[in-house]
Amino acid sequence: MNFSQLPSDFRILIDTNKHNHLDAYNILEQLHTRGICLTLGRPASNLKSLLNAKGISTENLTFIDCITKKIKESKRLDDCYYANIDNFSEVFAAIDAASSEIKGKKFLILDSLNELSMHHGYRSLIFLDFLHNMLATHNSRAIFLTNNMQDQQIRAYIENKCDKKIMI
Repeated sequence: MNFSQLPSDFRILIDTNKHNHLDAYNILEQLHTRGICLTLGRPASNLKSLLNAKGISTENLTFIDCITKKIKESKRLDDCYYANIDNFSEVFAAIDAASSEIKGKKFLILDSLNELSMHHGYRSLIFLDFLHNMLATHNSRAIFLTNNMQDQQIRAYIENKCDKKIMI
């Protein structure tokens, strides 16, 4: 993928299926900056292990794990923040903290829109609208992952906000 044709603060939607979902992370090789991975579908420790097994480095990622219920409030442990997906304020506080640690251009991977939609339905649109504004404030690029997303309202909303859609 040639990023030179995209705006510097690009938004990309990567549409996958359950068999090739992790292949979307190959994009990390082309970003050359630090970033944040907001994981909504599996614990960060599991995702890191799977990516490392595929030879995809996670050393430039700070994870925000919204699955593992390790703590009662947003908190950082090692290279991972833990936040409760049911509490948008907590998730945004973790994104804000992680973004503040990364100087200059950065990116955020949201994995995945399907999980966000399953947890929150139409409220996902509120989350995505706030996230879109937050990304602009933090000088961040965004990569939204889906896995054959069925919620057409959320899909249409995010496609409208993205500069490019990639099918894997």
